[in-house]
Amino acid sequence: MNLQINPRLLFQLLLSASLVLSQHSHKRSFSLIADDDAAFCVRTVDCIEKIRKLVPQTNKFWFGDAWKMNCGGFSAARLREQNPIRCLNPRELSVFHSLGSRLFQARTFTAAYLQNLAIFPRMTFTLQSGQYRGCDHDFVVECNRSKVMAHPEMEPLQPFLSRAVPEISWPELGSNESNVIMFLDVGFGLLKFLMVDYPRNPKIIVDYDTIDNFRPNQPTPLVILVFRGDNLVSESIKKTKFNTEKVFDLTSFMMEHGLESDLIGLNWALIGSDAYAMERQRLKGSVDNCHSLIQKKLQKEKLYEFTELFPLSEMDSSLSVSFSQPKVEYEVCCKRITTTERDIFIDPLDSGQTLPSVAVRKYPTVTSMRSIEYETENYQRSLRHYIALKEDRFTLVMFDPHRHYLHWFISDIPAGSLAAGTIHAEGNEIAPYVPPVPGEFQKCIYPVLILFRQPRSEQTLSEISQFYGEDHVLRSTHCKGHCIYRSAFDITQFKSFHRLRLSAMSWFQVCFDFHEAHRRIQHLRSENGTREIPRGKPGTKYVWKPKMDPNEKRTDEQAYLKAKMAEICTAARHGEPHNCDVEPSSAIRIIGSFVLIFSLLIML
Repeated sequence: MNLQINPRLLFQLLLSASLVLSQHSHKRSFSLIADDDAAFCVRTVDCIEKIRKLVPQTNKFWFGDAWKMNCGGFSAARLREQNPIRCLNPRELSVFHSLGSRLFQARTFTAAYLQNLAIFPRMTFTLQSGQYRGCDHDFVVECNRSKVMAHPEMEPLQPFLSRAVPEISWPELGSNESNVIMFLDVGFGLLKFLMVDYPRNPKIIVDYDTIDNFRPNQPTPLVILVFRGDNLVSESIKKTKFNTEKVFDLTSFMMEHGLESDLIGLNWALIGSDAYAMERQRLKGSVDNCHSLIQKKLQKEKLYEFTELFPLSEMDSSLSVSFSQPKVEYEVCCKRITTTERDIFIDPLDSGQTLPSVAVRKYPTVTSMRSIEYETENYQRSLRHYIALKEDRFTLVMFDPHRHYLHWFISDIPAGSLAAGTIHAEGNEIAPYVPPVPGEFQKCIYPVLILFRQPRSEQTLSEISQFYGEDHVLRSTHCKGHCIYRSAFDITQFKSFHRLRLSAMSWFQVCFDFHEAHRRIQHLRSENGTREIPRGKPGTKYVWKPKMDPNEKRTDEQAYLKAKMAEICTAARHGEPHNCDVEPSSAIRIIGSFVLIFSLLIML
């Protein structure tokens, strides 16, 4: 008869058996630790006792009681109403809520797992200032100290500052020892570092990688485990292949290499969250939590009144919006203007970013990486390896919240097109794109883009697309450009009336600049000041005529045009006086040059 023995039960039996032996052979250390760790403990034995008390607690980390209360035990439909990123938890680890139970993947954690602890291993992180780009924003990190000693009560360390492998030491460390050093991301159960034969002849088996914690204000533990090893253990581990992208089974590892009773050291560093980690997660195509930075900025700075009425907690993704800037080269307002052809990504985290008006003439490319859903049936994968439900459709609006003007409106956007950046082709465009360029001199506007998740519908056309049918005024020929019906747009009523759920949000700034000045001057020249072009409040047309005394007759058309161009150039220079001879045409300049040269030759 074949007996099937549970490996985890066998592991616990081996631990219990080793407890008796360890009581006679194990010698506790009373070494003093460094002053930097004094806030946590003074003697090694005190450190070990504190570690033993903290490991079983279920209220220390994001995967503990808070997750169980907010996300655990709910149906897929209920989870979908929660923030999917906040509830993201590896399925095989979701039943373990303490560091100890999660580390050993044991529902019932006992002190026997830590019975042989004898040292308190120290991790010393060397901090380096630097800069990086994350979440479409440039970050600069400056350090006011050079080193940080890790312990369970430390201030969380940013992932960007923990990107280099820490130094490892402890007071009792002997130069001829052969220890196994392991780092684990307990939150997601990933192996982050593995080294054997330390410090005698160190051999790195798995290169170090920091934790990409994407949860703001929810630090996650980077655990260091020290095992007493020997040559046989080192050689056994060297022959093993490790997959750092799958949940690491610590118990099986210990049993496979005969380390059941050799765990002698345990400590952890608290790793916080930053845009560096969020960007790394986004590049891997797993999680996009950059919108948490948007939420924080909106809550702190209160940029728009309508956000006070919006549940910002509904946001589940971020928008990546890029405009294509064309290559231009011309002279305007006594200034040489040149631009290169490139894509400009809007950065709502940068309050000083202003987009050139020439770049926003064409509608942008909009992408959004959807968060991982909890329903696994009926899904599709894009090339970016995100998961999105086929039934999910979205609405995108671009509007000016200060003037309540609608610039762009697309509904029924398929989830798949958000990653591919094809919303214009695959969505249902209700209000065509109108460039958000200031209509008044010396003004700036602040357009906002909001992506809404639509209520699910079994019909081909959603309720919102049916409401804005072919006979709706926004879809008329009259509203292909500016029209009065784009005005008085109320985003709060729009969201409420159509039962939309906030998904993502971004914004940018466009000011009256030299590009717009050049465009208007070209209109003046080509139409001799009589063509109607947008000016003032969107939807209103003005004829380029001066404000003159009715009794005053205009006798010099050229002087009028010159004065009008000077007015435009002064606006482009943001109020600076403009005294230069405004923009003679290239042909006139060339002819004038020839005339001057010819006159000089005659005089000679």
